[in-house]
Amino acid sequence: MTIHLSDVAGVYGAVVATAMAVFRFIDFRRDRQSVRLTWRIAGHPSGRADESPWVIIKVTNVGRRTVHLRDLGVVNTKSEKAAVGSDIGVNPQLDEGQEVGVTPRPEALLAKGVRTVFVEDTHGREWAMPKRAFRELRDAYRAAVEASLAARLERQEASLKEQAAEARKQLGDMLRRAQKATDEESS
Repeated sequence: MTIHLSDVAGVYGAVVATAMAVFRFIDFRRDRQSVRLTWRIAGHPSGRADESPWVIIKVTNVGRRTVHLRDLGVVNTKSEKAAVGSDIGVNPQLDEGQEVGVTPRPEALLAKGVRTVFVEDTHGREWAMPKRAFRELRDAYRAAVEASLAARLERQEASLKEQAAEARKQLGDMLRRAQKATDEESS
């Protein structure tokens, strides 16, 4: 069996054509609009541990094309969609790799029966947060709320102890003054 130059050129051409087809397919897949939703729990801006935490939904453009966002919403268990009030702004534009943090009202975002969060662009396309990530968000938020309630109760308990100590001190002072007054009257 002899190898001819035309056989080598044919194999080389097939390998290069396949590599170019794979490269073009990857490039085509990247050239679409695509958005990823992630989350973060942040403390209240006042910095007090006893205030309710905030939920920050991060919307990131992971595609190459610019995306103009319109609404943030939730999907309930009946697959019904509803917009959620947030500070997403008026059609924010996200270029490749850019992200925007949105702080929706936690009461609407984590209401009973909500399955996931989605964001919609000006063309009507929707991108949803994976349901597993949303469950993790809901659980983390509940834990953060419990921690803030515990901090609030602890602060209130400390305040009550302080008030009780102050009341005992004032009562002791009043008793000492009364004792002193009765001692002066009897002498």
